[in-house]
Amino acid sequence: MWRQLILALIFAASVPLLSGLWLLVSAPHKSETTKHDFVQLSSTQPFQLSRFPLTDISCIPDLEETIIVKNLPDGDAEISFSHMLHLLRLLDASGTKNKSTYQGSLFKLLTNSNAEATIHRPAAFLQTRWGIRAKIGRDTLYGEQHVDQCLSTFAELGVTLDESVSIDSLHYTVRDLLNDSIANFDLDQPEIEWTAVAYASYLAPVTRVWRNRFGAEFSFDDLTASLMHRDLSKQSCAGLHILNSMAVIAQVNDAYGVLSPYIRDQLSRRLTLLVEGASQTQLSEGAWALDWFEPDSSSYNSMYRAPISGRIGRLLATGHLLETMLLLPNSRQIPESQIKAGVAWLQQELLLLSSAECCDRFCPAIHGCIVLASYCRE
Repeated sequence: MWRQLILALIFAASVPLLSGLWLLVSAPHKSETTKHDFVQLSSTQPFQLSRFPLTDISCIPDLEETIIVKNLPDGDAEISFSHMLHLLRLLDASGTKNKSTYQGSLFKLLTNSNAEATIHRPAAFLQTRWGIRAKIGRDTLYGEQHVDQCLSTFAELGVTLDESVSIDSLHYTVRDLLNDSIANFDLDQPEIEWTAVAYASYLAPVTRVWRNRFGAEFSFDDLTASLMHRDLSKQSCAGLHILNSMAVIAQVNDAYGVLSPYIRDQLSRRLTLLVEGASQTQLSEGAWALDWFEPDSSSYNSMYRAPISGRIGRLLATGHLLETMLLLPNSRQIPESQIKAGVAWLQQELLLLSSAECCDRFCPAIHGCIVLASYCRE
């Protein structure tokens, strides 16, 4: 009986101890992220992309300042996390007055890194076993709309991996955001294009390969092949972020040689095919529709295609496409006359949009504005 009683007491004492140990192991602690570095990076600076705008585009006077102001929300307006990411990219492309002030305020609001802020938004990031992760949801105010959208934006803006990100009272860095992404990377994840831009920017200067938390190894060859085989008609924003990410990888490969000769040539052919296709699908008004990549489609005529895209759809496709052209050398872009026609159409359409429409349709509006800010900088 005594033996049974002692065993019972030992068991009873061990339950809270084991529970405590489990909580200690499973709970995400700041210190834990340093134990799970899935890639050792000697550099914290992302690769800086080059852009190749034509120099003789005709623009409406003061257009850039007009469209920037139109896209900035009212002081009391609460805008989404994704909207702020888009605004940061627009400000980065522009030469508008007070650009750095706007960017600094938005970045601090995004990362909760301003201790003196009078506006406190719910944290847009979650602690994980491997670092931090942006919340995700198409309808959420406090999270990204696409996997690694935030990480990709930070990379494009030149944000270093040491930049601070706060969750409540805990302090992390962008490195923790990248670490969690790598830990959970999967070639079959539904959206891979924003991840591709982030990895090309942060990883390519240092390494060609990375491993996820299961020990699976991936390379830029694997990533590029996955992008090239995706069905553009089933992707976000008419597949134009796929085109964009392939253009980014091509540029990064020119600098660091991260692709094998075979995949490099395949990527070059794929980009050429898509650009040539886009050159055949421009509408007579100068815009592109959501089926920009289907020159042989039975829908290729303006009367049939207009209902498919509508005004906002054409704005989305045209802005995204011309923004990607900026990443390609002039010799690889669509013909100059078509770019000029597209930019002219964007000018007319964006000037017609009200500030309320710009905020409501911020994705197509801001991508179009980035194009104009790049071409029409005074």
